[in-house]
Amino acid sequence: RLTFHHDGAGGAEPWSVYIPTFGTRIAIHVNGVFVGDSRRVRSGAVINQAGPLIATVPLPLLRPGENRLDIRLESWNRTAGYLDRIYVGPDAAVRPAFVVRELVLGTLPRLLVAWQAALALSLLIVWLGRRSEWTHLTMSVILGLGVLHGLPQFLVAPGWSDWLLRVTNMAGLWQVTLLPGLMAHLVGRRRPFPAGLGLAVPAAVT
Repeated sequence: RLTFHHDGAGGAEPWSVYIPTFGTRIAIHVNGVFVGDSRRVRSGAVINQAGPLIATVPLPLLRPGENRLDIRLESWNRTAGYLDRIYVGPDAAVRPAFVVRELVLGTLPRLLVAWQAALALSLLIVWLGRRSEWTHLTMSVILGLGVLHGLPQFLVAPGWSDWLLRVTNMAGLWQVTLLPGLMAHLVGRRRPFPAGLGLAVPAAVT
């Protein structure tokens, strides 16, 4: 719970609450009234998420002088929640920072996932034509696991099962397990450990 000062000046210029980054899900209330949450952009069941949130505060909610800001953090029982520094002020002052951060932490990662999906499909098509070269299949699987790991960025709307999203958390572990064997093959060396042993660890965790 925080307070901020509004002097009543600025006419009809809207104000916003801007949070550069946070963990799991949050809900924002100003003077006891709900103004926004992160449910449309964030799942509490997915780890390693980053990104900003901005919520516009209707002018009738603002009082001259001190105003109360309440932020409720909802954390999945295995994921620690956190809050970055909180900014409250005219929307024109805080929104440019939100747009830049959303581009870096939201739009660009989604483009990377889409690129991985296209490359994984291309390598799979190559392998179907040259099945003796399993390297293409392995690289396609590794990229496919990267796509699965990034899938929650597109599936955070209400209605998706948290269980499904938690499963995607493990895709990165499977991806890392497959990389050493592929790298060893590309440089002409033996695997650093047996393939079965490497796959046993993510299988046990999953």
